[in-house]
Amino acid sequence: VNVRTESAGTVVLRWPDLSGMPADYRPVLVDTQSGKKTYLRTATSYEFEAEAGGVRSFDLKLAPATGTALVVRSMAAAPSGSGAQVVFTLSQDASVTAEVLNIAGRRVRTLATVEANGGELTTLSWDGRGDYAPVPAGRYLVRVTATTQDGQTASAVTALSIGR
Repeated sequence: VNVRTESAGTVVLRWPDLSGMPADYRPVLVDTQSGKKTYLRTATSYEFEAEAGGVRSFDLKLAPATGTALVVRSMAAAPSGSGAQVVFTLSQDASVTAEVLNIAGRRVRTLATVEANGGELTTLSWDGRGDYAPVPAGRYLVRVTATTQDGQTASAVTALSIGR
């Protein structure tokens, strides 16, 4: 698929909800210039910067779904000192962002953005602080979001109580 642009600027490609597509297919959009892969089931658009009069090429791949889907497994968070330890495993290699949220779901702090290996236990530590100061005692949520290189995304949330 080629996208031709008349003027320079941001171009957004959008596609419909693909949840009705049979689960035994994996639709992936590949930007041939950057090499970036976008899993079309979990993303709704792709954005790139175009040059005036330029052409950008994409491959649309529809492959049989083989192997396992990305899943965040065995996630737990437990108080440790003034903070907490968060542990989880992934079904496959992925980039992970772990965040602490208040009970209303607002971000308190990003714990880490790391690469995690599938099947291996990943442990992250939180010092009990928000972006600027220690958080008050109470209930918090820990959200782990994992994204594979081809754009599959999985997320898990667990509760955590912090005492002071």
